[in-house]
Amino acid sequence: MLSRVQKGSVKIEKIISMSLLFIYKKVMVNLLRLYYLFASIVARPFLNIILKYSFKTKKTNSNFIRKKIIIEGFYNNPNHFLRLKILINSLLLNEQYQIIGLLYNKKNQSINTLKALGVSKFYFVEDTKIKKIDFKKSDNFMRKVKTHEDFLKLEFPDKLPPDIVYDTVLRMKMHPQPNINDESWVNCLADAFRLTRFYEKVLISEKPDYFILSNPFKNEYGIGLWKALLKNITCFHLTGYYETIRIKKFTSIKDFYHPLEVLPYKEFLKLPRKYKVSLMRNGKNFLKIKENSKNLDISHKSAYGSKKNINSLESLKNNRKPIILIACHAWFDFPHLFGMRNFSDFLDWINTIINIANKKDKFLWLIRPHPQEDWYGGFKLKDIINKEVPNHIQIVNKEYSTDQILSISDFVVTHHGTIAMEAVSKSIPVLCTDKNHYSDWD
Repeated sequence: MLSRVQKGSVKIEKIISMSLLFIYKKVMVNLLRLYYLFASIVARPFLNIILKYSFKTKKTNSNFIRKKIIIEGFYNNPNHFLRLKILINSLLLNEQYQIIGLLYNKKNQSINTLKALGVSKFYFVEDTKIKKIDFKKSDNFMRKVKTHEDFLKLEFPDKLPPDIVYDTVLRMKMHPQPNINDESWVNCLADAFRLTRFYEKVLISEKPDYFILSNPFKNEYGIGLWKALLKNITCFHLTGYYETIRIKKFTSIKDFYHPLEVLPYKEFLKLPRKYKVSLMRNGKNFLKIKENSKNLDISHKSAYGSKKNINSLESLKNNRKPIILIACHAWFDFPHLFGMRNFSDFLDWINTIINIANKKDKFLWLIRPHPQEDWYGGFKLKDIINKEVPNHIQIVNKEYSTDQILSISDFVVTHHGTIAMEAVSKSIPVLCTDKNHYSDWD
């Protein structure tokens, strides 16, 4: 009797602790979002002052403009604007220039920040209205579409990749594969036709030398990038990874599906030996920093910040089956960024893997959600993995860090995750299921 009571109390204690952990995670995610919002609002006036009076360059003289540069303020982020200031001054340090800004509308909060950056002329997306003809064209295209694969085969004017619109719908719905009959498909497609007219007007009127974007793939960014590259305008994707500014330069349409700054393997081979050795040494040191959770980048903290007791994880090794780790992605975070062609999206990807895993019980398949799945919100792995999966397929607890999970893995499968580089650094074989930003390093 006493043992039953003890077992019952242990179960209750476990349920309570799990509930408290769930509540804690939810509260922390929302607190972090509020913190970033508050920091953005409070820091804005100071940011504008810094941008206006720092990194001085030659003032614009309308009679002697040599260069024109277009920037967008769609991504209202202080870090982005600081990076933007650095890049602008690097490009135009000794030039007379004019900066043109793009915004959704005149009420955008970032308008004063763009003025502080030196923007002297604005174009607003809302001034180019979505017309009835845009919806009519959208309806005509969608009549050809019965499946998600059909949408990705559509042929738009100027060979605009349907991937851009597809991934925009995914972001809007926060789902890896929204119902093909959902009205969002027609709406996003109509918006794409509107944005095509908008960018055609801007690029023809201004004939810019440079175009800088904070994102290379959502409708309002990707369509502008595509149109600019068709006109042989030099473009830059400006972002930050692991507390470092990253700048990708686009010089032709061939660069479209290579949107991240990455050292090509052929270029690496051309480097003098001392630089190769230095790069490899720094890379190894960086991975050590990641594993020790010393980096403050939010994606890094999500992957490495949590270190749960590894005993239960190591016990999986006792099954004597080779362990295959399936590293999932953020479900609706631009799956076609690198030109995905083997799958329609990440839902198609994971379903394909699960179907294979069901038949291969000689392996233990560990499926790990993306470390920032809670941060992104929306669709989650648990929405497709039910309790009826066989015993040789298991979900890995999010509380384990990446290095802990890799320590018991024999193989890793990912689409384009950075975990592939982390795994091979530990001599763990990796299968990348499609194109990615390190494809030429295989």
